Amino acid sequence: MIEKDPVIEGYIKVSKRLLPGNIGSLVIYRAQGNRLNKTLIEGKTIENGDWLIVDESQKEYNDGDVVVHLEFGLPEAAEVKTEDDMVYLLKNKKPYAILHKAEIEKVQGKVVKVLKVPKY
Repeated sequence: MIEKDPVIEGYIKVSKRLLPGNIGSLVIYRAQGNRLNKTLIEGKTIENGDWLIVDESQKEYNDGDVVVHLEFGLPEAAEVKTEDDMVYLLKNKKPYAILHKAEIEKVQGKVVKVLKVPKY
């Protein structure tokens, strides 16, 4: 599960040079759990507490992309695998949901970057 907290907990300044695309369409989600820790984005895994930069203007996806979609009204991140008219949503390379391609409206955006939580 991921968290898109509507309550502002604080602020984090992120350099525009680290952010891809149109910054007006970017949102940050916080990863919860390690169900995507075998999935790579720019060579980085997604681990508990990491920040996911999501471009909400990108509703289209390709195999291997990680998207945020709504599951029971809550945001979830999942890797995508497509086959014919089916879209498989994967957690740690294992399918947990199958959608029809027409259900694209459930996709909230594409994860374009992972910002790792510093280890202290």
